[in-house]
Amino acid sequence: MKPRFFIWTGGQPGNPEDGPRVETLPSFPDPDPLPRSALITYWWGKTRFEIAAYACSVRTTPWGDKPMTWLHCKAAEVSAIKSEEPPRTMTRLIPAHYVTEVTPGPTFQINQRGTSGDIGLFPPNQPAPPHALPLPEIERALAGLSEWPTAAGWGFSITYPLFALKRESGDYVGFDSRKDTAQGVDWGIPVFTTEASATKFRAHTRTQARITTFERVAVFRRFLRSIRDAGTFILFDPCPGQDQTLYADHTYPAAVVLEQFLPEVAWGWSYPVYVLRFAPGLACIDGNDAGTGLSVAIPLPNSGRLVCIDGDHAGTLVKVLVVFTDSDLADRAIAAAPEPMIAEPVADAEEFARLVRNLPTDVAGVVFDPPDPVRGAVAKTVIFRDTLLANLENMEI
Repeated sequence: MKPRFFIWTGGQPGNPEDGPRVETLPSFPDPDPLPRSALITYWWGKTRFEIAAYACSVRTTPWGDKPMTWLHCKAAEVSAIKSEEPPRTMTRLIPAHYVTEVTPGPTFQINQRGTSGDIGLFPPNQPAPPHALPLPEIERALAGLSEWPTAAGWGFSITYPLFALKRESGDYVGFDSRKDTAQGVDWGIPVFTTEASATKFRAHTRTQARITTFERVAVFRRFLRSIRDAGTFILFDPCPGQDQTLYADHTYPAAVVLEQFLPEVAWGWSYPVYVLRFAPGLACIDGNDAGTGLSVAIPLPNSGRLVCIDGDHAGTLVKVLVVFTDSDLADRAIAAAPEPMIAEPVADAEEFARLVRNLPTDVAGVVFDPPDPVRGAVAKTVIFRDTLLANLENMEI
């Protein structure tokens, strides 16, 4: 039975030649089932589509007087997939030269089958996106789905460093969708996953700006927090096309990038933080880690050395560095101290990591904001040295 074709027009008048061309298309067998879903991004003009396909085949047919290669897929719109209900699927015929990304999606299980002879056809009457995938690369991506581990899924992830363009004024280069279209975005800031792609974009758009780097997650997190309340979008690896069109396969509000693509901060701080210093050492306390805090005891006398108090951790004396996240808390501790101290700011994560690495070997970790480091109290947050250094950038606000 010959399928019924529904031609996508994007709400615009269609090409009158498309109807007769569709009539010449043959009947198709079902597309080949996939071992896991494929996340496929494609563009039709300035509209971006992202689908999760569970069956897909490459087809070549006549289209007018020329051959046309298509992706024949059974798929659901990613944006319409909800965890509490089965997705609504549709068979699609997509020009292969409109496809810009194919990545492994989650595994799936078919609980109910239905038959329909309807096919949504996207006619090849729009310019191809400038970053379209070559057909051999599409075929390799589909063939390689079975090689991915079961836990892989939803494709997009962030690795560091990242790059952006910054003007001499200090503003990041951004684009307004009313002038430079990025689907669904009013104001978007391009962020690039390689320095080469940032350089290429800058040259192609003739943008007067320097390339700036987000070298680690904490730096990128601070940037996202500075723009999220304005509703700004992040355009990952945008590609300029014709008529000042920007093609970006991954566009997300800054708030969504923070929530979905950055590691969760279980507890954190902003800089500067403050340590207490006697000349020539750092003020420390010793205590007992009981899982929820640190029990501290009476201070030991000191004279020009690290200020410490005795404590017990699993039968062993431990020493931890006192760190304050607020200058007022540090000043309060200094006022209560029996000997003169000063609060020394630690400007950033790099300086903090260097300080922790260079601590004497008998210092086990740090205690944050102890209520009374002189007379003894229970501190809520104690992080041991190895844990702190291993997770420093993810703990930073």
